[in-house]
Amino acid sequence: MSTSPPHLLLHVFESTDALSQDLSIFIKGVEQHAVKEHGVFSVTMSGGSAPAIIGKQLTQPSTASMMDWPFWRLFFVDERCVSLNDPESNYRLTKEHILDKIPLEEQNVFPIAENLSPEQTATEYESRIFQTLGDNPRFDLQLLGVGPDGHLASLFPGHPLFVSRRPKYIDFITDSPKPPAARITFSFQAIKNSRRIAFIVSGDGKAGTLKTALEGPYQDLPAEAINRRPCDPSSPIARDSEAENDTHSVTDAEEEYNKYVHWFVDAAAASQLDLSNPHKWRQVNLPFSSHGVSYKFQCNGNVACGKHSDSA
Repeated sequence: MSTSPPHLLLHVFESTDALSQDLSIFIKGVEQHAVKEHGVFSVTMSGGSAPAIIGKQLTQPSTASMMDWPFWRLFFVDERCVSLNDPESNYRLTKEHILDKIPLEEQNVFPIAENLSPEQTATEYESRIFQTLGDNPRFDLQLLGVGPDGHLASLFPGHPLFVSRRPKYIDFITDSPKPPAARITFSFQAIKNSRRIAFIVSGDGKAGTLKTALEGPYQDLPAEAINRRPCDPSSPIARDSEAENDTHSVTDAEEEYNKYVHWFVDAAAASQLDLSNPHKWRQVNLPFSSHGVSYKFQCNGNVACGKHSDSA
């Protein structure tokens, strides 16, 4: 067990409309970098409120026309083991809010196979990911929501699937604390190893969860644990913890914020955060954040950063 400080950037918006606008700019930047670097953009979608918020701007003609859709490979970070037409299906939710409104070819969207057991579904999905992106790929972007209990994907606090950190890429669960019970999910390690991670959180119903996940007290929630990823100490954002000025301009070089977990939240969700405390948060300027205010979490000895196993 070792201390590992959070490496997170928080983007706060007055409304989900403003959040969606800057999130689309962020997605476009990640897409451009990925295509330039390795010729494809691999991205996951989650369920809950995320598809509706993402789709607000992404499906607008002005935004959709800027995306290089042929390079997209869209997977689902978790899925309920139900029919793709079932109201519980994350694929159906994404289809209604996004896929039916954008020119993304069906062959580049990867829903789960139907009519298999949860274990077979997970095995088949993992195989299809590897066939499409290569063995043990690093996804370019994970677009995640967070539950009121701090769960992400289908990784729930205290559940053996999360606690054990099993060395799998795609795993399955048959006793989900939240129905339906049978699901498949990216493992904690697969999510953690992604090139970029972005959470989308809205509403005052998530305010308490967001405060715990970002400021503590730390309880090893999946949404909190994912913040503790390796950070490049040469990054201008990382060095900014010693800066004297109140804001720090960051160029549009993607790698400068590559290893940070991004939290796109509305003001209601952020209402319990202590953003005025300079020992916890420092305001930063980022190239894709024009409709909100961005902050970097300060772990400089004045804030208890908690402990989390780096080998998890």
